[in-house]
Amino acid sequence: MLLNRSATAPEESDWLSLLPTLGRTGVALSFLESNEFRTGMISAFYGNFLLRPPDALGLAAWVASGQSLDQIRQGFEMSDEFFTNG
Repeated sequence: MLLNRSATAPEESDWLSLLPTLGRTGVALSFLESNEFRTGMISAFYGNFLLRPPDALGLAAWVASGQSLDQIRQGFEMSDEFFTNG
């Protein structure tokens, strides 16, 4: 499960209606580019790299940054906090 949860009935219906237009690849890409997926991944970066839960402002800033998840991961790995916790 990409979002660590089941879809609601309305969500499932909406995505099924988009499938003919977007195709499987388009639907999958929509999930991977969603703020919900980014929030989960960035929250995991906080736990894995900084050994703490995310702070609300920092999390929101990273999610809205427009950077790829790879760029964000690199940002965590280059931070002073990462080296302090390592």
